[in-house]
Amino acid sequence: MTDLQPVDRDAIAAAAARLDRELTADASREDRLACYARLRAEVAVDLPADPADAFTRRLAVEYAIRDIERRFEVGADSNATSSVWDMVDPTSPEYALSQTPRLREPVRRLFEVTEREGSRRSTGVFYRMRVMLSLWLRAINHEASQDRIGYIWLILDPLIHVMIICFVSLFIHPRNIYDMPSYPFGVVGACFWLTFRTAVTGTMFGGGVLRPQLEHPVIRRFDIMMARALNAPIVYIGVGAFLMGLAMWLNLTTWPVNLPGFMACFLTVWLMGLFYGTLVNSLILHYPGFRRVNGFVIRLIAIMSGLFYVSEQLPEPMRGLMLLNPLIHIVQLARTCWFATYHTRDADPLYVLFWFLALGLLALTCLTLDEKRPETVRA
Repeated sequence: MTDLQPVDRDAIAAAAARLDRELTADASREDRLACYARLRAEVAVDLPADPADAFTRRLAVEYAIRDIERRFEVGADSNATSSVWDMVDPTSPEYALSQTPRLREPVRRLFEVTEREGSRRSTGVFYRMRVMLSLWLRAINHEASQDRIGYIWLILDPLIHVMIICFVSLFIHPRNIYDMPSYPFGVVGACFWLTFRTAVTGTMFGGGVLRPQLEHPVIRRFDIMMARALNAPIVYIGVGAFLMGLAMWLNLTTWPVNLPGFMACFLTVWLMGLFYGTLVNSLILHYPGFRRVNGFVIRLIAIMSGLFYVSEQLPEPMRGLMLLNPLIHIVQLARTCWFATYHTRDADPLYVLFWFLALGLLALTCLTLDEKRPETVRA
């Protein structure tokens, strides 16, 4: 302990006494967090000129907060999982314990090497992918734990949704739709639309059950949104593969004509759902009422996405209107890649590319600006 900055016990006791006076025994997490923020702000305003003394004073405040939180954790009405001490972000520049204390030279060099290695790991692509996958598994486990057969519902629920859409296609066209068998035609449309919608829903709410994970130092807001959106391709690739395999077993369809092209269309529709959900999430942060407007927009996109028809079937005025939606272009390109009997004349890859780049740029802009909002910056 001789290598570290000494702790001022009197300052800790004074800060703890101040917090004791301001906090009642039943103070909520939000009340405690606000009280701690006020104390940190007051201390930051009147810091000594000497950096070592300033660090010691801020350190004393953090130790006092820790002691107070421990009392709440062991109390009868406590909720240890929502402890304010656990919510503190050690990577924030406003967090006193993240200030580098004065260390001896050998210890300082050792800490520098460790810090560089930790920084490299936390920003690496594979590390970020591992974080997102871990978050996705955590969300899946949470959803499955809500019911005794929760894991079964994780597959059964999307399967039922796809089957309902397929039955509608069979009801409208009992045999074929533009030389495509109605059943696999409906499976392709349903899986693409539900992938888009699930990605939008998972992203637009900013994390849902995963939101508390933002208090972990290495978790970023984009990690949370990606983890929620990952559910869409993982689930609907599995459901779609099962139903299309069943269609091939029943001799209703064959192996896709262009499988790489089909998977590229699937990836595109998922990414567009991710981009659109990020954009909607930003709009909801600024204008909460947009949540209601988005419900109508999603239904309009569904009607115009070619779930039960292809644009070549429609009369000219309606065809031009429906083709404004980039999703119908993607779905028809995907059906062209799967069915040998269909080749779309209306779908335009350049139009899809324009929308893809435009939505991606808007989503990146919104994500960057929202990270700088005062209420989302870690303190």
